[in-house]
Amino acid sequence: MICKTLLAAGGDRRQLALLPLLRRGPWRLDTLGLGEGEPSGFSYDGLLLPLPALRGGQVPTLEGPALELIPLLSRIKPGGLVVGGAFSPAQRQTIQSLGYPVEDVMDRETLVWENAKLTAQAVPVLLGMKDGMFLKGKRVLVLGGGRVAGALWPVLKERGATVTAAARNPDQLSLAEQAGAEVVFLDRMDSALEQADLVINTIPAPVLGKKELSRLLPETLVLDLASAPGGVDFAAAERLGIAARLEPGLPGKWFPVQAGRLLAETVGQILEEHWQEGGEQP
Repeated sequence: MICKTLLAAGGDRRQLALLPLLRRGPWRLDTLGLGEGEPSGFSYDGLLLPLPALRGGQVPTLEGPALELIPLLSRIKPGGLVVGGAFSPAQRQTIQSLGYPVEDVMDRETLVWENAKLTAQAVPVLLGMKDGMFLKGKRVLVLGGGRVAGALWPVLKERGATVTAAARNPDQLSLAEQAGAEVVFLDRMDSALEQADLVINTIPAPVLGKKELSRLLPETLVLDLASAPGGVDFAAAERLGIAARLEPGLPGKWFPVQAGRLLAETVGQILEEHWQEGGEQP
């Protein structure tokens, strides 16, 4: 039997849903920053960080102040496993340089795709609850052609929106067309911007600057679902009077139980692969 100890530090409501599922496994699990009090243990075999693992260089928490990474690592045995989500290359390199192997849950294709589908399903809920916006009859421009955009096109169509997909990749535009969306290349989207009631960005790079934002109607809403800092010039949007905001982590906000279950399955697989019978990774 694998007898390992794991410190789950930080996170959101996904982590709360994840905890009881992980505790069914052959390891002891303590928590920090999740409302269960301060753990007394040190020399844990592994550290479980949230998705994303770090925001602004710190580990976000459900309760209490954000956590610093280095003090957390000091609780882990030399060579202990660090599991988390969406590490930047620099963050991964820092942790590995200190002697800790890193596993990123977002390297697992199944989780990435299922998370994208939950994100897409959360958008209409967010719009209805937070903005009082319903999609029927609305013109929606989706920037990008990756997994989240691909999950969004049919969800928006099913709710009665007219969807336009803007991307650079012709293959992605072909997939969008098959999903029933109108398509346009990203550098030729002026007309689509001028007609949009809602713009949703999924590209983690600058794509909506002052030039593009100035083409929007004053009442157009802009949602940025891309990884921080997103692809929207929020300062320019504010100056132009355009409502724009970054909306990261929608699965954790609107579907925490389902998202937590997916995370638990992925983390469990990673732990089982790393901590095989006998204890150590071959």
